[in-house]
Amino acid sequence: MSLPTHHRAVAALVHAELCPSVLAICMTRLGTGADTPRVEAEWMPQPEETRHGLIEVDKLTDRREVLKGTYDVVTPILYRHLHVTVCSGDLLDLDLDELPLDGEVALEASVRQLRETGEYWGTARRHRSIRRADAFRHARRITVHHEPSDKALDRVSSSQQSTSTRTSSSAGTRARLLFPHVDTVSLLPDAVDAIRTWSPKTYDRPRNPPLLELLAKTCSPQHLCLAFRLVESRDWEEHREATVSGQWQLVSRINRLHSDGWDRLESMTIHDIVHQVLPALEGCRNVYHFSPHVVRTSRDQSGRYRYAFPGGVDATGIQGPPWNIRSWQLSTAIKNLFPSGADAEAALKGTSWEFVGVEGHILTKRYRDDDDESGVEWGQVGHLVRDALRNALPLDLPAREGFAQELVDEVFTRIHYVDAEQAKPCESCSRVGMQGAVVSPLEHTYVESIARSFEGLFRTPTIPLPVGAELAIPSMIHGLNPR
Repeated sequence: MSLPTHHRAVAALVHAELCPSVLAICMTRLGTGADTPRVEAEWMPQPEETRHGLIEVDKLTDRREVLKGTYDVVTPILYRHLHVTVCSGDLLDLDLDELPLDGEVALEASVRQLRETGEYWGTARRHRSIRRADAFRHARRITVHHEPSDKALDRVSSSQQSTSTRTSSSAGTRARLLFPHVDTVSLLPDAVDAIRTWSPKTYDRPRNPPLLELLAKTCSPQHLCLAFRLVESRDWEEHREATVSGQWQLVSRINRLHSDGWDRLESMTIHDIVHQVLPALEGCRNVYHFSPHVVRTSRDQSGRYRYAFPGGVDATGIQGPPWNIRSWQLSTAIKNLFPSGADAEAALKGTSWEFVGVEGHILTKRYRDDDDESGVEWGQVGHLVRDALRNALPLDLPAREGFAQELVDEVFTRIHYVDAEQAKPCESCSRVGMQGAVVSPLEHTYVESIARSFEGLFRTPTIPLPVGAELAIPSMIHGLNPR
């Protein structure tokens, strides 16, 4: 359908209400259907109308009457899928203390009251906070590209803490108002690396990174997915050395999400696994997608590298981990759910493990010989991994306090192997196999590792990106590989 020509002002209002990154994602087109409103480029605010990426409020006062109805139309579309980046501070610009205490029903009542009095469109902090929380109710999916700045996260966290000084239950209720209907959360490689390398400022209590604590308090999704950073096969060992720090911290931090409130999770999916330690959550379906080999082939017209993902006999001779690292990854993912003294029977309820493409990215050769250091025969990887797991678990699991021998068979009934070609779409991000996989140059990993190390020592200010720097929407990000 066509929208009225005055809707250039709609972009101005939404630009003032949303962070620039969310607006940029939706400016090209809202939705995909033939009857979905299209947003034209000329709707974008002009440079003289902006200040620090936001429309000046006084320039909107004469437009609001025209825009109220249209704002209600476009907001559900704009907020349905939220993309969190380093520049998402405006998205989190609200005060939890200004939200009602009694859950979503009370929020709806406040919204109705403010609309009746006309204060819904006010510029006071209370009005803006309720309007933002009302818009967040449309969110169904959150994709975290990068961790937001500490300043943006601290703004919401300090609001939660100030509220909790009066009543902890009220703080939890207000926080839950933010994203009550979010079903899926996706953490992309930069966000995963930030979680892995994060160091707390104080150790007065067990802490998760601010991003995870915020998500645990503001939503309760059914599906979670993570994507590890992917590099070329020839660089796998250097990549492992550069990222070994924090591997176990990442596992424990993901595990804490369940105990911190994500008790509705039905599935956790992990993409692009090569050598990493794997987390597992009890009570849900744990799905692990192992990466095939990654080989540089050519450059496209823009100078970016193209990559191929060979497997089977075509992947023989390509550098990769030995086969036994894969059996260790699988057994670790299973055994970590059963620490000594835990209730193993309770941990098994609703829990399963699905391993997709376990043969991927392993050092192989065409023919069998006695030298395993040069790889194993390409067709034997899957059998070797399964046999190693079948032999190890019956010995390791019963040795743990609280794990009965008869539960071993129950564990095996919950382990499933899937060929890479038979992989189903991810329940969180809808990704299938290597579709949309992004390959990073090895030097990017080293730069990130060094930068994060220094960030913990010297809390340097985050350099803000210019307005429009985030126009690379997720489909573009996944479709293009860095040089």
